[in-house]
Amino acid sequence: MIRKDQDRLHLRGLLLAGAASAPAAPVNPAYFEGLRDRLRKAAKVGARG
Repeated sequence: MIRKDQDRLHLRGLLLAGAASAPAAPVNPAYFEGLRDRLRKAAKVGARG
């Protein structure tokens, strides 16, 4: 129960920090494709060993 409350407080802190931060660049299809590429590369490295 204590752990759940700590997790909730941590998430709240992250959300408040994000809300207070400067706006990021707009997200477009190229951004998501870049994420997919990074995940594919990481999966290949992870599968090797």
